[in-house]
Amino acid sequence: MENAKRIVTVAVCGVLAGLLALAAPAVAQTCQAEIEKFCKEVRPGEGRVLNCLKENDAGLSDVCRAHVNAMLQYTACIDDAMRLCPGMQPGVDKGIACLRAHISDLSTECKRELHKIRP
Repeated sequence: MENAKRIVTVAVCGVLAGLLALAAPAVAQTCQAEIEKFCKEVRPGEGRVLNCLKENDAGLSDVCRAHVNAMLQYTACIDDAMRLCPGMQPGVDKGIACLRAHISDLSTECKRELHKIRP
């Protein structure tokens, strides 16, 4: 049974990591002007550019802000998704629905990010 839990956890991690990896280039492309304006001196990696964009939220275009918020939601909720949604099938909508079903059990950070998403 413990081995099965590990396999499911690895699968969930893979799904979420895959979503994060797919979203990162979209943020870089969509937010190129903002990155050059606000984060030119920031060394990429370990979420530094994402944090820079977050800190400059007021100056972001709506499209860039939407991508940044999506990335923040993925990173804020990955631990909760692994813990609460181990059987989750790939798909952002399904993941969000699962997290919302467990809203009272979510971390404060994940709750804060999920409240930014329309129901």
